[in-house]
Parts: sequence; structure tokens; C-alpha cells
Amino acid sequence: MNWVSDVQRAIHYIEANLLADIRSEDVARHVHASKDYFQRVFGIVTGYTVGEYIRNRRLSLAAQELLQPGARVLETALKYGYETPESFTK
Repeated sequence: MNWVSDVQRAIHYIEANLLADIRSEDVARHVHASKDYFQRVFGIVTGYTVGEYIRNRRLSLAAQELLQPGARVLETALKYGYETPESFTK
């Protein structure tokens, strides 16, 4: 396993599926690695768990969207995978 290239492939996969219901298992499968091993490698290379990376990217995109005129918190929260505005604002 080439750590850097596999993590890059994983990040491309995450970015392409950011609005889908993806989990670390899905990402590990995409790069043909076991979940535990891949999570360890991802953490070493990026400093984040796969879940943290996905959550941070979604929050970042949601924040950018909320800066747009007319953006609604509820619609943005639902779009980025949060079931309630309360879970989004936490």
C-alpha cells in the first residue's frame, strides 16, 4: 500500500461522494484496504480520522453555502446530511 497515493485516492472518492451517505468502510473498500488498517494510515497521513475529515468538509461547504444571500439553515443542514438544525448547529 502506497500510503500517500491511497489517501489521495480516498480523498478524491470522499470529495466526489460528499453528499452521499459514505462511511469509512466505503472509503477503505474503494482503496482495497481493511477498514482498521486504512483508518490508521489515513490518520497518520492527514491527522484526521475518516469521519472527522468527512464531517469537517461537509461543515466547510455548508458554511460557504450559508454565506450566500437567501441561504436557509434547515435546507443546508439537510443537504449536508444533518437530520435536524440542532444537530447541525452543534
